[in-house]
Order: sequence, then C-alpha cells, then structure tokens
Amino acid sequence: MTRVPDTDHWLFSVQRSSDPILYDPATRRVIRMISLAGRGGNPAPVVRRTVREVWATDYDTLVRVEPVTWTIIDQRRLQGAGSGSSLFLGELAFDTGERRCAIARPFSGDVLVIDAKTWQRVARIALPGQPLDVALLSDGRVVARDWTSGAVATGSI
Repeated sequence: MTRVPDTDHWLFSVQRSSDPILYDPATRRVIRMISLAGRGGNPAPVVRRTVREVWATDYDTLVRVEPVTWTIIDQRRLQGAGSGSSLFLGELAFDTGERRCAIARPFSGDVLVIDAKTWQRVARIALPGQPLDVALLSDGRVVARDWTSGAVATGSI
C-alpha cells in the first residue's frame, strides 16, 4: 500500500496482477485500476519524492508511471526467462537523492543500477546468492538480502 502524494488516495497491489488499484478511503471506492506492463506480477509501487513519478516492478519488467493520468512513461524488461518460465525481479530502491535506482535480480545474482533521469543502466553489481531486497546508499554502496538464506551482501557501483 502506497499513499499517492497531493491526494488522499492509496495505491494497492494485488497478488499475481499487473493492475494496482487506486483507492479513495474517504468514499471507500476504487477509483481505477492502473495497467502496468501486463506481466502478472505483484507490483510494489514506489512514489518518488523529487519527481512526480511512480516506479514499480511488474514481475520481470520495470515500469515508470506518471501519477496524474497514470500513463506509462517507460517500461523495460530487466529479467530474462529461465528454461520454459519467466523469472521475477526483486525489490527496487532509490538512493537518497533519487538520482539512481537499484533493482535486485535474484535469478541473475546481481543488482542493476539505473539512472533515474535517463533510464540508462549505470552498473551491474554481481552479488552472491539471490539478492531480493536491496538498498542503494548515496555513496554508491549496495546492500542486498538473499532470498533464500537471508544473508546480507554488499557491493558498490
């Protein structure tokens, strides 16, 4: 659940759905469903503080959305498929200045860092195990938690 800035609305994800729900708690009504990349995967929307954007992973695809019209600005598949099945992305996190975004890729054993303005890949940081949760520190260090063991791994850009 994520509060949408400058409104009293909330954005909810639905398991195995690419369509988060925009909800008005005052009227107890669904305002609309927000269509992302159609990948069917548990988006966890992140609202940026410095720019009017919402970022989310939609299973294997990173999506950037404008939160007034809810139009997709960009989308990019960041996780390739395995033998016969799709593979999901882990969490995403911005550095404190929101200049860069880190996206964990548990099935690739790495974290990608994307420039938040240009959407270009800045770095690929290989980490042991299957990084699922991630933090990107302002000095370029990446901290990730392994999906299966819970072990913490670090790297840097």
